[in-house]
Amino acid sequence: MDINTVDLPITLASIRCIKPSGLYSIKKPYQYSGVLPPSEEHLRSNVEYTTHENVPMHNLRGLPSEIKVNLEEHGFALHKLPFTADSTALKTDATALQTYLTDLAAWTKTHFNAEKVLWYNYRFRRSDQKQNIADQETEMGSAELPNGPASVAHIDITLKGGPKRIRRHLTKAEAEKYLGGKYRLRIVNAWKPLSPVHDNPLALCDRRTISPSDLITVNRVSDAGSREFYYTIYQPQQKWYWLSTQQPDETLFFLNYDSKPPNGACACPHTSFKDPGAGKVEPRESIEVRMIVISES
Repeated sequence: MDINTVDLPITLASIRCIKPSGLYSIKKPYQYSGVLPPSEEHLRSNVEYTTHENVPMHNLRGLPSEIKVNLEEHGFALHKLPFTADSTALKTDATALQTYLTDLAAWTKTHFNAEKVLWYNYRFRRSDQKQNIADQETEMGSAELPNGPASVAHIDITLKGGPKRIRRHLTKAEAEKYLGGKYRLRIVNAWKPLSPVHDNPLALCDRRTISPSDLITVNRVSDAGSREFYYTIYQPQQKWYWLSTQQPDETLFFLNYDSKPPNGACACPHTSFKDPGAGKVEPRESIEVRMIVISES
């Protein structure tokens, strides 16, 4: 039985997406992160957004225990990991953070029967953090200066950008071995709250309901260079999911890149949303880890 056949509780919410435009076929969408003089601030981005109201968010909390979401089919999965990670220590103790990252990569390697797993990036997030993409003085995403929640539906990495990102973290010998086409290469995010989530939860789209035409390639440009990611155009056939009151011992895994997807959908669009029933609650805090997962095809 698949999750699409289960009558899950639904919350109607608003999500922000890129606004479709014929201009993007003439000039590629872009965003610039860095300091611009006031006279050039209007050049920061050529992207326009639109908000979609009353989008059904299917609550995984209502899923029967015998039915599991999984990375292979849906592009995301929910797991209770067999090791603990103290939320306060993750923010204040470098050793505790390193232990968590090492344990997470080891568990992921075993669970996915992978030959190699490398974590290459982590980001702390806090919902009351006012993120300013013009401010590059301090590294965003640290415990001291966390990112705010992602507010626009997106995928972190494009099909073209996935191999480039993976190559950056491999030795020459590893690149020759793993990038030749024999191995399946995936980039997987692990998203863990540091306290119970009462608002701004993570929303995940079933990758089987995404069409390639729903994804718009955008350049993210900074003084350090540029990289591509996808913004998602909303379509009614998309199915979005969330987990109400997600706990610190519940980790959501989701795909950002897959070199050999089983049904053509390469990854899982994701964003956050305001829960209309949340009221006044404590800020959401989370840590998100990006990992390269390499396995034999």
